[in-house]
Amino acid sequence: MSAGVTTRGADFYVDAKVLKGGDGSAKAPFATIQAAADVAQAGDTVFIKPGTYAEAVKPKNSGKEGSPIIPPLSPPPIPVLSVSGAAGAKGISC
Repeated sequence: MSAGVTTRGADFYVDAKVLKGGDGSAKAPFATIQAAADVAQAGDTVFIKPGTYAEAVKPKNSGKEGSPIIPPLSPPPIPVLSVSGAAGAKGISC
């Protein structure tokens, strides 16, 4: 593969309104961003549905040059993340 080419991986979905136990698919999304962060690999895309995610997120894996873990680009709407800082860390709202 040539430099600068992005490798496309799996899609994972997160929805704060579902019960835990989903597999990250569109039909059975994860309930937490951390669940997606635990499995996302270089080239994967994580789609985060609007909601409040009161959690600390520590990605297990990282992207690679030419194969990042891709933020949601489509389908619209693209969520806007609001992240609380250490002073009042309550979570992430989309």
